[in-house]
Amino acid sequence: MDVEIDSADVVRLMMQFCLENGLHNSLTALHAETGVGLSSLPPTAVKNLLHDVRSGHWDKVLAAVSPLHLPRDTVLLLHEQALFELLEAGATEVAAQLLLAQPLVGLRQEQPQRWFKLESLCTSTAVFSTAAAYEIGESKAIRREQLAFALQASVGSAAPCRLLTLLGQAIRGGGGSTDGSSGSSSTAAAVGGAWDLLADSSALSTNAAEDADEAVGALHCTAKTDAEAHAEIVAISSDGKSMALGACMRESAYLLESTCLLFVH
Repeated sequence: MDVEIDSADVVRLMMQFCLENGLHNSLTALHAETGVGLSSLPPTAVKNLLHDVRSGHWDKVLAAVSPLHLPRDTVLLLHEQALFELLEAGATEVAAQLLLAQPLVGLRQEQPQRWFKLESLCTSTAVFSTAAAYEIGESKAIRREQLAFALQASVGSAAPCRLLTLLGQAIRGGGGSTDGSSGSSSTAAAVGGAWDLLADSSALSTNAAEDADEAVGALHCTAKTDAEAHAEIVAISSDGKSMALGACMRESAYLLESTCLLFVH
């Protein structure tokens, strides 16, 4: 059965992989070139993001939300709150730079009244006034909590290492074949071994033939039981070098103390 996969979801898997492995430049480039945003984050990342919002660590918050697909109103409010707190801290120049960058600069055309309010706060020589910045009934703490709530509602929680998990499932489910066939290269890698994800199925099949065990060509030794006993079970070690026999004698079972080496080549 054919399964249709949205190419944007493939990009999101790659972006999550970049995020989890600290490849921030690659993450930014993927977001810029594709226009695809993350809609979910690993649980730890979501927890850290909400903590940073409530703590006012806006440099971390704005960097974390840049590749996310969020409602525009939420993005504007995040940047606006960061601007307010920069002004409160006396970082007027940094606040002015933030106002002239996306997404706040877009307010000049979309919401002129809101833009001029922010511009007047950045150009004012007076001490920052919370009354001039916030609406009646609002405060810095309230706005932070509202933003944390909005982010929690907009950002989903994704299982970590999703890309590697899906690749592993595909290999196990499809027998390791990269051309859609099943089972043709299931022996290409030993249990616990490493797969070459870029190799085609024919190459994998060739490697499987090369790695296959050779048939036993010569008798190495013979394990003998007591004259009144007969072998009931045999166990071979995982490395193929040792073998143990279980024998039964007079309705009682025992394990032979001696072992013999088993060579397969």
